[in-house]
Amino acid sequence: MVPDTTAPSCLSRRERQRSRQIAMKALNRPPSADDFLPVLIYVVVRAQLPSLYLTVKYISVARHPSKLVAEPGYYFTNLVSALSWIDMMDASFLSIDKAEFDRFVFFYLQSTSLCF
Repeated sequence: MVPDTTAPSCLSRRERQRSRQIAMKALNRPPSADDFLPVLIYVVVRAQLPSLYLTVKYISVARHPSKLVAEPGYYFTNLVSALSWIDMMDASFLSIDKAEFDRFVFFYLQSTSLCF
C-alpha cells in the first residue's frame, strides 16, 4: 500500500505523533481522546505557523469532502476546532490576568499572520 502524503494525512500523522509525545510527558500515561484537543491547541499556538489559517481555509474549499472522512476528517475537524478556540480565546479562558494575556497576544500576532 502506498502511503498517503496528502496534506490532511500528513497533518494528522504529525498531530498524532506530537500530541502523543506531549501527553506522555505531561500526564505520564498514554493520551486519551479527551487529551487531544487541548494538546493540539497548545501545539498550534506554540508552532506559530504563519499560513496555517490560509491552509485550513484552502483545504476546506478545495479538498473533496470524500477525502475528509474517517481519521483525516477527525484530525482536520480538531484542527479547525483548535483554530476556532484560539480565535475566541480571551484572558477569561485562561488562568492569567488580562494584561499578561494582552501582552502575549500582541507579540503573537506580530510574529504570525493570523486571519481566518
